[in-house]
Formats: sequence, C-alpha cells, structure tokens
Amino acid sequence: MIKKYSINALTALLLIFSAQTSKPINIPAAIKQLPITISSSINGAKQRALFAKVILRALWNHALNKNQYKIIENKLAKLYESALNDIISTEQLEQQVDALCNAIKNNNSTAIEPHEFLLGASSSAYQIEGGLDKTSAAARFYAKLNLPIAQDSIDFYHRYHSDIKQMKDELHINAYRLSIAWNRIEPQNGVYCQEAIEFYRNVIAALLEQDIKPMIVFHHYDVPTWFEDLGGFEYEENGKIFKQFCLYFYQQLAQELGHCLISMCNAPEGPAFKGYFTGDGTPGEKNNLHKTHTVIANMYYELVDTALEIKQTYKKLKKNNPHLLCPLIGTQLNVLPFDPHHTTQATILNRLGAAVKCEIASYIQSGGTYTFLISGEYRMFTPDAEFMQQTKGANVYRYHPNAYRAFDWIGVNIYSNNFLNNSGRINGTDLIEEDEERYTDNPNYRNYPEGIYRAVQMITENIAIPLGKLKNKNGKPLPIIVTENGIATKDDAKRTRYFKRALCTITELITDGYPVIGYLPWTSHDNYEWPTVQSTEGFGGRCYGFFAVNMDKNSPHYLTRTLKEGSRYYADFAQQFLKKA
Repeated sequence: MIKKYSINALTALLLIFSAQTSKPINIPAAIKQLPITISSSINGAKQRALFAKVILRALWNHALNKNQYKIIENKLAKLYESALNDIISTEQLEQQVDALCNAIKNNNSTAIEPHEFLLGASSSAYQIEGGLDKTSAAARFYAKLNLPIAQDSIDFYHRYHSDIKQMKDELHINAYRLSIAWNRIEPQNGVYCQEAIEFYRNVIAALLEQDIKPMIVFHHYDVPTWFEDLGGFEYEENGKIFKQFCLYFYQQLAQELGHCLISMCNAPEGPAFKGYFTGDGTPGEKNNLHKTHTVIANMYYELVDTALEIKQTYKKLKKNNPHLLCPLIGTQLNVLPFDPHHTTQATILNRLGAAVKCEIASYIQSGGTYTFLISGEYRMFTPDAEFMQQTKGANVYRYHPNAYRAFDWIGVNIYSNNFLNNSGRINGTDLIEEDEERYTDNPNYRNYPEGIYRAVQMITENIAIPLGKLKNKNGKPLPIIVTENGIATKDDAKRTRYFKRALCTITELITDGYPVIGYLPWTSHDNYEWPTVQSTEGFGGRCYGFFAVNMDKNSPHYLTRTLKEGSRYYADFAQQFLKKA
C-alpha cells in the first residue's frame, strides 16, 4: 500500500516568514505543488523524506536569514587585510610560518606534529605523463570532438627523476599527489604490464629519496578504453574489474605503498557529472541525473569495498613480512558551495527561490556521499518536477554495511563557490565576473580562497566528525587533507596573493580546531587541462602550475620547467616551515 501526503509547499513554515514581513508570502507554485510520495517501503519512504528534508532545511535557513558564508568571508577578509599585503618581507613570512606551526601544535583535533604536516602539490597521470592516448577513454572521447589530447603532455614519464629533484630543490615540498594510469598498467582486460608497474615503483622510490611523501591515487578522471566499452561504472558488476586492478597493483607494490598515502579516487563526482550531466567527459551524456548518481553510487561502493579488501590483503601479507607497513587509505571529494547571487536580494520570494535551489544543488552535489560514508546507504532522490525539468529525476540506492570502516582520512577538492538565483544557475560560463581580483582563466572557477575554509567546515561537520565517533576510540574526527585547490592565472602577482591567502586560510582552519593535516594544491606543473567545447585549450589556456613548462616544440628549451615568480611565496613558505617544523 502506498500512502501519499501532499507536502503542499510546507505551508507550516509560512507563519515563520509572515513574522518577518508585513506582506503575504507565496511559495513558488513549482514547490507548492511538488508531490512527495511516501512509499510503504522503508527505502521509498526514506528517499522521499530525505528530499522533503532538503526543502525544509532551505526554508528554515531562509527564515532565520542564515548566511553563514558571509560570516566566514567577512572573518577571512579581516585576516587577509591585517596579516597580508603585496609586500613579501622576511618578517611577515616568519610570522605566517610560526602561526601555522603553533596552530598545529595546539590543535586537539589531530595528533600530528608540525614536521608531519603535508605541504605539497598534486598532479594526475594522463595530464603529465604522456604516451597514454592509445588506450585512454578520455583521449578517444576528446579526439571525436576534435578537441586536443595530451600526446606527450609534459613527458613526466621520462623526466620524473629531474622533476622530483627540482620540486624538492626549488619548491621545497614534502608531499606529492600523483595518480596511477590504469590503462598503462592494464592496457587490455586482464593483461598487466610489468614495465608500468616498475615505472610507478621507481617514481615512488624517487619521491621517498627526496623525503617527499607520495600520495597514490587509483582513479583520476580516466579509464581504459576497454573498460569504457563495457559500460564503465554504469553497471555494478564492472566495479569488480576496478577492484581487481587496485588489488593487483597493491599486491605488486605493497612494500612501497606502506610508505605512501593511498587515495582511492580523485572524487567520483567529477567524472560522473562530466560524463552524464554536463557532457564534457566520456561518454558525453547530458542532464541525466539518474545515471550521474548511479555512477557515483557504484564508484563509492567499489572504493569502499576495495579499500577494505586492501586492508585485509595487508594483514595476509604481513604474516610473511612483519616489517610491512599498513597503508593509510582515504578518498577525495569535490566540494562546491552554492550561494544566492546578489541579484536575488530584491524580493522575499526571489530570495526564497534561490535558497531552495542552493539547498537542492548542495544535496545533488554531495548529499548521497555524506549519507553513504556514514551509514553505508547511498540515497539520492529528486522528483520529476517542473523546477527541475532540465534534468531527469534520480532515484538511486546502494548499501554497504561497512562503509564507515574503509577510510583513514578524507581529501577535499575545492576551487570556488557557485551562484544561483531564483531563475537558475548564473555562474560558470554564464558568469561575467564583476570583480577583477576574483577573475581567473578558468570560466568555471572564481578566485575564492575563502572556499577552502567553507569546504573543510562542511566535510568536518558532515563526514570527519561522524566518522571519528564511529571509528576512533578517542572520538577525534578523521584527518582532512586539502588535496586539490589553486588558481588558473598567468598573473604572478595574483598567484602570489592567492597562495598567501590560501595558506592563511589553512592556518585559520587549524587554529579553529579543524582536523587539517595537509595542503596539496593543483598543480606542480602547467600541463594538459581537460578541454571542453567552451574551453578548448588543452595547453596554455588554464595555467595552474607552480612551474611553467615551455610547450614550443620548435624551441631549444622545449619542455624546460621554470619556477614561476608567483610561486616563490609558496616555495619560501614551504622551505621555512619545514626548517622550523
């Protein structure tokens, strides 16, 4: 039996709104008529009740006028103004380094010393290695659209020794995130390349030799063509193929990986939304929210299951190798805060519409992930309603009873916020940035270091604290590493200002007790960036790197790496911090 209850625009909250204005308030018809069907099945009821809760939370926050993001932005603005200016002095640098060291020492939410804090950079295999196009699903997809592919990229495959030494000598980092090219290791289903295994073994050894902690990522936006031809992560059964690859790699390099951090994935949300919602990645579908979340749910299930299996494999291997170190396994999440645009401030009704849309967008972006990592239940329900007519509704459910046991740390990827008004999205390619300082060369991302604070706060409250209570005897939250963050710009002064503010934000987070243990911005080198129909450049258009790379094949200095002037503050900070720590 199915019972239907008309939420009827949640009219009970109208009394709250009426108390704040002398004019009557009407809920938008699209929300007022939204049918929330409560099924007699437990899962159906939970799915729909969850979406109703999203709407309720949006209306409640609007009633209380809770603009928490403004509080954070104002707080950080004062810090940026008082602590940082465009003149880089030795005294100022030392003060900032001392502040981070002291914050780490006094942070009761973590159990690390300053010398254990990770200050590094990030990369991904397809974007830097070169030589991966023939078996890359991403390369095949972009080639069909006549978009650039990586080809030799920056040839990290042959230059990793000198790159790693240069990063240590000039950038002074102590951690480096790199991904494993699945298609290099397994170019055909079930056929493994030992030469590829040895390549990654050598890269790890070279990093450790320079006292750089490796973070090894099993999945970063690309899969082998043969896996894509099987339907990729659209199908639950294909997840076992990914699991087999990860276990094979771990068994081959268990000794080396004990000295590394393992990240299962650079955020399933990324390839899923690109592949099935925006159409910017393989297989190129658009506005299919159901498939988007089916892929995310299937990926998270397999990431959790594989992480648990790796830990079991470690226990078996340790019986014959008592000195084998236990791998510390985590995964990364993309965080995208949604805010009402200033154009929504004209009327109460507009503000209400924007608030609801922001809450729904946040739920669609991360709501399923939050519930899955804590309870093991991936739930995503969105109705086929008028106000969501540009997408197909989603109703996705997967369950893993031991999800909360899988991860030892959580990675946060954060670049920017995103604006919505009552009529829809106005950020990204639709945004004409009004503030020159906020402009970057990536049309989807603003210059927004404040987002680091907001993202860590969101992940701490929604994942790190609840998981800490479930996993840790002392109840401490799971550690958080900011695993991706940065700015696309050719302006060295703007790059310098960005990282001064970013490091100040990291320090403030730790001072405020958040469990941050590392910062690994994107990216070590200017490299191949995933193109889109709107941003067609593969090289040179969006320069995130700490090192510039000469991409002129006719130049005698082709592929020469040069530390940017805008990277020197970060490099000097890292050098002084590691000396003091």
